[in-house]
Amino acid sequence: MSFFCRERKRYRDRTSLERQLAGQSKWPFRVALIAELLIVITITGLINGMDGEVLSVILLGLTTLILILFAWKTYRSRLNREMGLLMEQIHTMAEGSMESRIHEISEKSLLYPAFAELENIESAMQKSVEKQMQAERLKIDLITNVSHDLKTPLTSMVGYTDLLKKEDLTPAAQDYVEVISVKQEQLKEMIQSLFELSKSTSGTEKFQMEKMDMKRLIEQTLADMDDAIAQSSLSFRTALGEEPLPFLGDNGKMYRVIQNLVENILKYSLGGTRVYIDAGKKNGEIFVTMKNISAYEMNFEAEEMMERFVRGDESRTSEGHGLGLAIASSYTANMGGRMELAADGDLFKVILRFPEAGEDSAAGETATKT
Repeated sequence: MSFFCRERKRYRDRTSLERQLAGQSKWPFRVALIAELLIVITITGLINGMDGEVLSVILLGLTTLILILFAWKTYRSRLNREMGLLMEQIHTMAEGSMESRIHEISEKSLLYPAFAELENIESAMQKSVEKQMQAERLKIDLITNVSHDLKTPLTSMVGYTDLLKKEDLTPAAQDYVEVISVKQEQLKEMIQSLFELSKSTSGTEKFQMEKMDMKRLIEQTLADMDDAIAQSSLSFRTALGEEPLPFLGDNGKMYRVIQNLVENILKYSLGGTRVYIDAGKKNGEIFVTMKNISAYEMNFEAEEMMERFVRGDESRTSEGHGLGLAIASSYTANMGGRMELAADGDLFKVILRFPEAGEDSAAGETATKT
């Protein structure tokens, strides 16, 4: 009974490769053929009165052959099992999981050295991931602390600049003060963006999820940015449809996502061109597509634009700081959506995707996902 239970459990726990190899095996057919041959010879011998010694030799030979085939089948089954575990472990590691089943392999197995090396690779990968995560945490902490420490002296600089504006200065000095004031505002915006990015990627920021309408969000954001759009030479074309586009998101963070994407278009689009913003729903998803013509040659991969401080303007002569798309991407991912970038020549395209919110979709507070 112990042998039967052990074999039954092993049979139920077969890996996918083990089932595939077992399905290709001709063992059942061979056993049936030998059994049939044994029965036919035995019956024929008994009917014809075959010599008992000859019949015994035949039966002994067939029995020995069956035992040999059974032993070979047992060995082959164990080998299939070990190969299946090896492939399963490789597949598990490819998906990023560190769960190991190497302890099921005997040290006497021919495949044990391969499993041992796989375990060493797994251990090295885990250490590498831990070091990478630690480095990422240190980088985020550094950005957070530096951003926070820069706020105090910047606030003092802004205060003294405002005092200088009230003084009786020469026209040249007033121009200098205005330039200093503009640069301070740019620096203030960059520090605030750095702080927001570090918070969104730290895994500690909370998001107040609620049911929103993507159509109304885009319309509101474009209305609030109407002055900046009017001052540009760009022509915006929208196709948002008539139906609501419900999804779950944080109102403030989603406003910042759309605002950052529009600001990115205003900063890096070729003057006098058209910008297209489309929104709708398809296959259970709410999508937003923004397309514009870049003012700079995009001789890089589009996905690189979501990295921090990466800009389409490689000469870095424009006003951008390369954090807008990184913040938008981080916020989008933390709210359960995803942001995709694509480039076709000078055509730059951003696509936002969120699961469509049904009638029973629940809102609430959620933490960010690192």
